[in-house]
Parts: sequence; structure tokens; C-alpha cells
Amino acid sequence: MVVDRSRVVRVSDGLKLCHIWGDPSWGDRVVLAPKSFLECELPEYGRPWLAGLVMDDVNCDAEKQEKLAAWNIPVAGLDSGALSPTAVAGDGWCTSPWKIYGGGPRIVLYDLGIKSTLLRELSRRDITLTVVPPKFEASELEDLRPEAIVFAGGPWRLDEFTEPMKAARAFRGKRPLLGLGSGMLLLAMALGVEVKKMDTGHWGFTEVTDLHDGVRFGTLQAHGHCVEVENLRGSGAVPEIVNAEDGTVECFKHYSLKVFAASFPGAFSEGEEGTELLDEMLSFE
Repeated sequence: MVVDRSRVVRVSDGLKLCHIWGDPSWGDRVVLAPKSFLECELPEYGRPWLAGLVMDDVNCDAEKQEKLAAWNIPVAGLDSGALSPTAVAGDGWCTSPWKIYGGGPRIVLYDLGIKSTLLRELSRRDITLTVVPPKFEASELEDLRPEAIVFAGGPWRLDEFTEPMKAARAFRGKRPLLGLGSGMLLLAMALGVEVKKMDTGHWGFTEVTDLHDGVRFGTLQAHGHCVEVENLRGSGAVPEIVNAEDGTVECFKHYSLKVFAASFPGAFSEGEEGTELLDEMLSFE
């Protein structure tokens, strides 16, 4: 059982197999689930419409194993290699929308080349995340009823993603907009801020400085364009974190338009600062 990322649905502790039993919309999905997914009474009638099940612990009682086998639903352990490296995240981007189910706010994430580290951090938080490809039309976002929109991934060509730019311009001031990696550059451009090509760029381990307390911490970066502090003036956005070496903007906020962006994607920092920043971004109002 090797599947591509567009077919994988990661579910949180709250969702059980009995909740989706008999729902044919799950028929082409491979569910990536914790052990608690099978900790429920299975209905006597109907069927579990799943293409496969991958779990961190595949031990369950014989009756449930028998029922799953009867419907030809393969079950594999997370460490079995059943999922290809791009099944949950990769260096490209998805080609169709997919979800991480949770009980929290509904967030739409434009996949501009997201990394597995970002998805791993997001999956640890109780949110309902819909990941959409870069060509997902901005006009269709309202149907997803997002409470916030995230733009993440990269590096990328600045002229490549027209739909995410339309979405950023259409929803600025209406929903919180969060940018990570190339998403920061996209949101800067959506605010009318100039983005400059760098001579060498920021690649790999890079130290940044928090302007509020002067604390320096390490991040992992991959971008060849930047936003300079002086270019934020007049846009309403304020710099929060800058590069420790060249002073370029690594994180900014626009409080009235509810925009929050940082240039370092996914891996964040080696310490607690990076995951704290992600929590701050997800709670930004």
C-alpha cells in the first residue's frame, strides 16, 4: 500500500471509525490515525469506506481485524514503509485538496511546497486543516468557510502563484492571513510592499533577532528574496523579527488587517521559540 499525499487523511484523537462508517465520500482515502481511531463499537450494518488504514499501533481485537479484512481494507503500521515519503508531505505541492481533521478552528493552507516538519507541528494542534494546491481558485475559498488562511512553502518564483495572491488580496482584513517561508513574501506583495532579490539569499541555519526583547535564536531558511525594514513603512505592517546579520525582515505583522508572516518555514527553530511562534500565529486575531 503506497499512496500519494492527495489521498491521505490524517485524523485526530476525536474521530472514530464508527463516525465515518457508511460514508462513501471516504472511499478513496487512506486514513493516517492514532490507535484510538478503532476504540469504538462498530455498527452491524454498512461498511467502512476506506482505501486503507495506517496506524501508529495496529493492534486491535480480532473481530475488528476480521471486519476490516472482509472489506479488503489494508492496515499497516506507521513504521512499515506503507506511506511513501511524499504521502504526507514533500518538496512539491499537492494536486488536490486534502484534510487533517481536528476539533478546532477551520484553517485553509495553500501548499506552496510545504515541508513535513510544518505538517507535523500542525497535526499536533487541534485544528481542522484543509490543504489546497497553488492553483486552487481563490473564488472557491468561501465554500470551505476558513477561519484563517495560511500560505506556506517554497522557495518559489515570485510570478508563479496567481491564485494564492488573489486569495491574499481578497481576504486581507476579513480573515487572519498567516505566511510562512515564501508565504511571507506573498503576503508582503499583497500589502504592496517591495520584495527584493538577494545576492546570495538565506539558506540553511540562520540566526534571527526578536525586536521586542533582543533574543537571538536559530532558524532553518531557504529563500533568495527579502523584505527590507524601510520598505514596510507606509504599509501598516511592523517588523517583529529581523535577520541577525543583514537586518532584513524575517517576521512582520499587520495588526488591523490581521496579517502575520515569517520567512522561516516548517522547521522553525532548534529551541522552543519556533513552536511558540507557530502557536502565536495560529491564535493571532
